[in-house]
Amino acid sequence: MTTATIPDLQGFETYFGLQVSDVGEDGSVIILGHHHNEPRRIVAALNRHAREFWGLANLVDDQNPGPGELADSLAETYAVARCGAACRDDQCGNCERVRAGQREWWITWDVAPGTPHSFPATVWRP
Repeated sequence: MTTATIPDLQGFETYFGLQVSDVGEDGSVIILGHHHNEPRRIVAALNRHAREFWGLANLVDDQNPGPGELADSLAETYAVARCGAACRDDQCGNCERVRAGQREWWITWDVAPGTPHSFPATVWRP
């Protein structure tokens, strides 16, 4: 079995050692890697991202979120990074532009483990 390599993608901020970025247009947020044994660290990183980038109190913009309100919307998955509109074939996840941290990229998540060039990711969906 091959170990998944997380690409060095630009556009991620680092909070509490976790790489975090907005994805999509629905308010979803992705964290590179699986961190199932660290839910408090994940929630802290997501809340910091919400405060710094969106100006919200926390990810759900609630001063007193209920227990588990944030953590319940987390899902560990696998993702593949693509290098942009110029390259969308099955080999793109390992192309030179993605590995070099090119600025333009998109991510397909919810791919099956073992998909070529896939890497672990944690996604929060509103």
